[in-house]
Amino acid sequence: MVSLRLAQRTAFKRLFGLDDAFIVAALVCAVPLNCTMFPMHKFGLGTNIWTIPFDHITKELELLYVAEVCYMAAEALTQLSFLAFYLRIFPIERFKIICYCLMTLSVCFGVSNTFVMIFQCTPVPFFWSGWMGEYKGTCININGYSWYKAAVQIVMDLGIISLPIWPLLHTAMNTKKKIQIILMFCTGFL
Repeated sequence: MVSLRLAQRTAFKRLFGLDDAFIVAALVCAVPLNCTMFPMHKFGLGTNIWTIPFDHITKELELLYVAEVCYMAAEALTQLSFLAFYLRIFPIERFKIICYCLMTLSVCFGVSNTFVMIFQCTPVPFFWSGWMGEYKGTCININGYSWYKAAVQIVMDLGIISLPIWPLLHTAMNTKKKIQIILMFCTGFL
C-alpha cells in the first residue's frame, strides 16, 4: 500500500510531502517488526512455554525485544503521517494548532515508549535471559505499563481519526457530500 501511495504521489502528481516521509519511515520500522514474526512463531510464539525447548525461549524473547522496539517507533510515525496529511489538506489556523499539539504529543509518547521498551529490563539482556533464573536483574511491570500505554494510545488514535470531522462540517458542500466525506475519514474507526 505504501508503494502504491508513493507511486501515485511521485509519478502522477510529482509531490512528495512530509506525510509521505513519515509513512516511509514507519514502513522502515515495521519491516523488522514483521520480519521477526515468522521466526518468533518458529521458536514458540503463541505456544505454551512448557512445550518450548529452552534454547528456543531465549531466541524467541530476543526477537520479541526487537519487535517491541520497532513497533513503538512505527506506531508514532504512522500517527505523524496522518497528522501531516491533515496539515496539508486543512488550512484552518486553529486546526493546524491542534495538529501540531497532537504531533508533539505523538513524538513525546513515541520516543518515551521506545525508550521504555529498550530499557524495560536492567540490564537490558535480562529481558531475554532472565527467565533462566541464572542472572540477576529487574524489569518493569510490563502488564501495568501495557494497559497504561494502550489506554493513552486509544485516546490519541480516536482523537487523530476524529480530528477531520470538525473542519469537514464547516465546508461549503451539500449535506450528502459532507456525510460521504466524513464517513470516508471515519473508516479509520473500524
